[in-house]
Amino acid sequence: MRKRVASTPREITLRAFLESATAPLDARLDVAKRLLTAVARVHENDHVHGRLDLDAVRLVGVRSYRIVLPGDDAPRSGVRDTRYSPPEGGSSIRGDVFALGLILDVLLNGAPESVRAVVAVMRDPDPHARYANATVAMCALARAT
Repeated sequence: MRKRVASTPREITLRAFLESATAPLDARLDVAKRLLTAVARVHENDHVHGRLDLDAVRLVGVRSYRIVLPGDDAPRSGVRDTRYSPPEGGSSIRGDVFALGLILDVLLNGAPESVRAVVAVMRDPDPHARYANATVAMCALARAT
């Protein structure tokens, strides 16, 4: 009888995930939903993540992924990659939604127009035109898929 060896989950950045292979759209949508869920947990307590970019988001898993964001010990202010900073500057929940929109724009390249429309709202330069938080954005993405 052959003994089954549990595989060790690997951890990679979202950037490495996107650069390593062309994942099918359904896998990328799954990652997008998991990312929105992780950030929604941060927003539930009126906290701002403020450091979202392709290198801050880590995927852990072998066949399916879970999202790991920098822990509470990491500074919550500022953004690692200034390209993910909201146009209005500073850190805010709607600023996180803007950064998520930029991330999802790359992650969901080639997605249907209904999904692209959700991403466009998240990336809107006007913070009041964006979704109020990651939970609202996640619900919009779920409706679009």
